[in-house]
Amino acid sequence: MKRRKALELTQAEVAKSIGLSTRAIQLWESGTHEPRLTLRQVVDLCRLMQCGPEDLASDFEEIHKTT
Repeated sequence: MKRRKALELTQAEVAKSIGLSTRAIQLWESGTHEPRLTLRQVVDLCRLMQCGPEDLASDFEEIHKTT
């Protein structure tokens, strides 16, 4: 969520860019669910978020530590 907000992206924009629902993004950000993405979706998400896959992994690990 921090990275998304820093880039001034909405949950809907992220969801659309990787072919998922806004609800999926909400669940990730709340720590309720972990993403299950195809390789293409990972590439697209990294490009959108301007980071590498290791950064995304760290972001999701941080979410799950705090929930």
